[in-house]
Amino acid sequence: MERKKKVAVLLSLSSLLVGTILFGGTLLGEASLQEGSSSHFVDTATHSDAEIIYDVTSADKSIALTFDDGPDETTESILNVLQEYQVKATFFVVGENCRQRQETVKRVFQSGHEIGNHTYTHLRFRGKTQERVVEEIAKTNQVVYELTGETPKFFRPPGGTINDMIKVAAKRENVKIVLWTAEEDSRDWRNPGVSWIIKNVTEHAKEGSIVLLHDGGGPRRQTLQALPTIISILKKKGYHFVTISELLQKEVKVLRPEELLK
Repeated sequence: MERKKKVAVLLSLSSLLVGTILFGGTLLGEASLQEGSSSHFVDTATHSDAEIIYDVTSADKSIALTFDDGPDETTESILNVLQEYQVKATFFVVGENCRQRQETVKRVFQSGHEIGNHTYTHLRFRGKTQERVVEEIAKTNQVVYELTGETPKFFRPPGGTINDMIKVAAKRENVKIVLWTAEEDSRDWRNPGVSWIIKNVTEHAKEGSIVLLHDGGGPRRQTLQALPTIISILKKKGYHFVTISELLQKEVKVLRPEELLK
């Protein structure tokens, strides 16, 4: 009986090892999530916080609104709201969408917003090679450069999926990985209702937060309807809105205890 238990354990460990090898260091990732999901998946065996931006320790009440999966049919209306309230944001664009909505991409850039990279096809990473990931980042960088004259500096993997393969690919294409502050996931991709989206964003806001919203990947009317109230509430609380680049410029380095002793 004892021998059978040992064999079962060994078989289980072998299955885990094979899965890890086949899927680039991850057994789950975005491919296992429901369609449209934007939950973080981090391979804890390879994750390094120093390489991934979730938020910053800000010198003031700065906060960054970010929009994923566009440009899409709602993007122009979102740009109108941001213009009305004089707010700057960062748009993590899908390359093939940029090809289809070139004038919208140009408007995003000309309005002073920042453009980040969200792969070319909103890539599902499971079973993909590192070269494929590099290609997806490179193709989006190229189309954004063609339309704006600037290459994206930041990359957000679809679904927030992180493993060594993705980190190496981002480094090869010279883009920093930016996710979002966990408490600032609006969950708008679920279309949970306008009031829920407002609550999810405003209830946990803090200095240096990165807010996750969407302007594509599905119907985004709820996001559009929630946005003016989100901006108004946060402005009343003393927050002002910046791009990811601007947020990083406001970062205050916090020394670790061992550094204070030097």
